[in-house]
Amino acid sequence: MTDSEEDKQKFNKDLGYLVEILSELIKQYNDLLLKGELNSEEDEALKTIQEFLLSLGAILPNAISELNEDLYGKSVGLYYAFKEAAINGDPNAQIIIKELKPMFEDSLGERLNMN
Repeated sequence: MTDSEEDKQKFNKDLGYLVEILSELIKQYNDLLLKGELNSEEDEALKTIQEFLLSLGAILPNAISELNEDLYGKSVGLYYAFKEAAINGDPNAQIIIKELKPMFEDSLGERLNMN
């Protein structure tokens, strides 16, 4: 299954928005840290930003893992599509499969050893 162009655009837009927000939060956090003496409102903002950034530490590994799983699944799908084409006599697919087979076997072995 491939993502539609609309899905890709939405993902890129959402990712860009997330990066923009994180950049701004990190800048605010850094500015507050460098300021030194903080009033109560600034101190509360610093704590809130800090809690949010620390919470990302728990979320990001899961998100990265899901992206890796998705990418691996799509790679396997492409491999088998090329393999089928190679079996059906496509010379370009045969060359690609010859190059990909050792990498695919290594990757599969690594994933089996992880579990």
